[in-house]
Amino acid sequence: MAKIRRTTTFDQGFATTEYLAAALLDLAWHTLPVGERPVDVDAFETQALRRYGVDLPLVPPRYRTSYFSHIWSGGYAAGYYAYIWSEVIDADAYAWFLEHGGLTRENGQRFRDMILARGGSGDVAVMYRAFRGRDPEIGRLLDELAPREATLDPDSDDAALLRLARRDHEKAVRVPSSLRADMARAAAEGPAGWAQAEGAAQRSGALLLR
Repeated sequence: MAKIRRTTTFDQGFATTEYLAAALLDLAWHTLPVGERPVDVDAFETQALRRYGVDLPLVPPRYRTSYFSHIWSGGYAAGYYAYIWSEVIDADAYAWFLEHGGLTRENGQRFRDMILARGGSGDVAVMYRAFRGRDPEIGRLLDELAPREATLDPDSDDAALLRLARRDHEKAVRVPSSLRADMARAAAEGPAGWAQAEGAAQRSGALLLR
């Protein structure tokens, strides 16, 4: 059962980062001052992703600007972040149940009366605050997406994978932009291609490898 539960966190680093990159890109475009129109779309995209810390060659945004139809004609303008926000609320609300004895009839009735039965009749933030006693917090979702390193056995496979992921992220952000495209192409060719690209980056002084 423990192994089955662990599969729920498989590839969450990639999936969450590619989604967040797209959501942040959406916000970057839709918070431009009125009348400001970037001439170079690719340059604007790169700058926006870098500003938010998600300009990672091996984890590109789920949608690039040129084909991100959701935010141009699909009704998601400045709202693509809603997916992750709904997950924050979902995880935080579920945590309330765990904190109050689980999925009991009494707890379910309270949730029904204070949230479900009211539908869209009021400010949903106010309704949630009344139910939860505070605004939603992100901590519970983070616990679901990936275990905190402090809670892991330092000798476990999970802890080793978490350290490896952090090391690879630190490597990626050290790579100069001139090498990122080459490394992304090499990675697509498999381990041998990545090793070749990583060696070139190391020789250039871009990476600090163990």
